[in-house]
Amino acid sequence: MSLPEGLRLRRRYIDWARGVAVLLMLGWHTADAWTRLPDRQSAAFTWVLNLGGFAAPLFLWLAGLGVALSASRK
Repeated sequence: MSLPEGLRLRRRYIDWARGVAVLLMLGWHTADAWTRLPDRQSAAFTWVLNLGGFAAPLFLWLAGLGVALSASRK
């Protein structure tokens, strides 16, 4: 069974990277909502804070990249 033209040319690694960005966002929002105030001073929370800060810009950059690649193909 052959794939349709649009799926054959799709770059799956961009979808995977967007998925990772979404998971980072979910992790950050969960940690922010469920972490007690004394635990917010820990090194683990600082790491989650730093990783979560990259999630939204990464997702938006990858979405823009997908739009640009799609526009260049047409």
